[in-house]
Amino acid sequence: MTPLRYSVAACQTDLSNPLERAQMRANTDRMVSMIDAAVGGQAPFLPVRLLVFPEFAHAAPVFPTVGELLEKLAVPIPNEHTERLHAKAREHDIYIQSGSMLEVDDRWPGVVFNTSCLIGPAGILYKYRKVNTWIPFEVHASPHDLDGYDEPLFPVADTAIGRLGCAICYDWL
Repeated sequence: MTPLRYSVAACQTDLSNPLERAQMRANTDRMVSMIDAAVGGQAPFLPVRLLVFPEFAHAAPVFPTVGELLEKLAVPIPNEHTERLHAKAREHDIYIQSGSMLEVDDRWPGVVFNTSCLIGPAGILYKYRKVNTWIPFEVHASPHDLDGYDEPLFPVADTAIGRLGCAICYDWL
């Protein structure tokens, strides 16, 4: 069996932090251009098949309460940002770890998650929600603390480039 060879792009960002949902679009614009640059720049060498973005690439929890995060920054997943990343994954036949965003989910009213998605050519393969939040700075929830939470805490996806999982910040400890 011939080993699979490909490049991974770890995308370091220096993005403005949004104070409202509409401002997140500018960060996604920049991320989309970074994807094109990474794939195009590496084309003469090993193809890029995986791109990863950092924690809070879309928005950081700059407000001190869950209520303010819900009102101003939290978004459901899927959303316009994941759809744009999905379009790039499909266009380039790549996998993208979306970088985290503040997520709201109707199953968990009044809760905000710090969530990163693995997105491939076929769409969102999983949502990973940070388990070990940095208290007291991060007021969003850990799925570990929610009664009845029935999704895998550390999901793994089988992909064309191997099995892929995710961890965010303190989850590596």
